[in-house]
Amino acid sequence: MTKVFFHIGLHKTGTTWLQNQFFSRLDGVKVLHTRHLGRVIVPAGSSTTLIVSHAGLSGTLSNEPPGNNQLLTDNLRLIAEFVADTAIIIGFREHASWLHAAYSNKAKKTWGMSPKNYVQVFSFDDLSWCKKLDTIEQFSAAVFPFFYEELLWNPHALVDDLCKFLGKAPPANLDQLLKIRENSSPRTQVGQFVSRALYALSAASRRQLFKPQCGPLGARFDRFFSIKPIALKPEMARALQQDWNDLLQLIGQHRRRDFSSLAPKDVLHEADLHCGHGP
Repeated sequence: MTKVFFHIGLHKTGTTWLQNQFFSRLDGVKVLHTRHLGRVIVPAGSSTTLIVSHAGLSGTLSNEPPGNNQLLTDNLRLIAEFVADTAIIIGFREHASWLHAAYSNKAKKTWGMSPKNYVQVFSFDDLSWCKKLDTIEQFSAAVFPFFYEELLWNPHALVDDLCKFLGKAPPANLDQLLKIRENSSPRTQVGQFVSRALYALSAASRRQLFKPQCGPLGARFDRFFSIKPIALKPEMARALQQDWNDLLQLIGQHRRRDFSSLAPKDVLHEADLHCGHGP
């Protein structure tokens, strides 16, 4: 019988790396990249493990109507109707770091988008990861929540836990796979400018010759320039910090691990690191 898992995001939590470098390297696993659940066909009588993976299943980076929380609920309802025993995989990322990466991803194609205007489209409910995890648990008893920061600092422990959830053995060349960077999003002003300018040049060429180099080239500039923080209102910053601390405890209980080292005071930006995964 085919086992079906749904990897639903969040955006900017290593989703592309998991899709391209990890899931596809596991024995007996088929990966389907789609957010259109009507296109998912589960083979009957097969021992294959199917992983449906798309960050769009958890929402968007724009938070446009009907809103990410409603999109998540609607997709979870469809998933629950589609598969009797649903299994959900979802990643989270410290809020300030997530906002940096999400803004950078959106700004790649948009000139004149300011971080301040981007942040203002989100309310606390939109950014409450605890609320999202609670929503998921209402639809599925089998949930594997993880932190993007684990991919940076403790990837072997994360992979070990995730493989146990999937019932698979880790890939033998894991150390090599962990060096591969996917879908990078520069967050310095200079890196963002270079990436965006190259994207515009690529689009103007109609053949988009330079599109694959947009993110990686901008990310190279990130190493030499400082990140300009995205400003949050004090009350929002305090609320999100509490949400993150609560999430550390909730996922710690799920995974039976201590994630207290990921408290906000210890969270580093990816640009401070010289290797790892794209956001």
